[in-house]
Amino acid sequence: MLEITIKYRKAFLRLEDENSQFESYFNERVGGKKRAGPPIGLDWEKAARLVKFLKIFYDATLKFSGTQVVTANQPLLWMCTIIGELDKCIQGDDSLLLSIGNSMKKKFDKYWGRLEELNKILLIAVVLDPRYKLLYLEYFFPKLQQDESLVASMVNEVKSMFLQLFLEYAENDPEAAQASFSTT
Repeated sequence: MLEITIKYRKAFLRLEDENSQFESYFNERVGGKKRAGPPIGLDWEKAARLVKFLKIFYDATLKFSGTQVVTANQPLLWMCTIIGELDKCIQGDDSLLLSIGNSMKKKFDKYWGRLEELNKILLIAVVLDPRYKLLYLEYFFPKLQQDESLVASMVNEVKSMFLQLFLEYAENDPEAAQASFSTT
């Protein structure tokens, strides 16, 4: 909605110049309160910064909820992107984004910040993606968790899960399991 509004900034400015009722509309009282004034230059700048910031979350939402393509390997990658963007906001000097970033980081940490509670299928999907493999988890986990022993424990847990999956695969189809070793 903000992105569309920004596209019509010139129309707002023109309306202000050409329509005598434009200013009076904002001076009316509704329910005893004066309406917020028309957008000014600072409002447009804030809107543009918010659009840029929120686009990352919009893109992540589209990727998470995609139904036409396989997306199991995407959530962890987008989480890393979101963490990076929130950290930039929190460490930056933009007071608007600092406030929003702090609030969003608290909510993010509440729902996604506990490494040991991540869905293990998401982790397996990333490791099975030939572009990322296990190294991506070793890169990503420290961004979520500062405790090095917990990070090492989680990486070992994922390795163990892969071993268990392979052993089950080998038990059900020993010839295919043997062939996978001979091709590597």
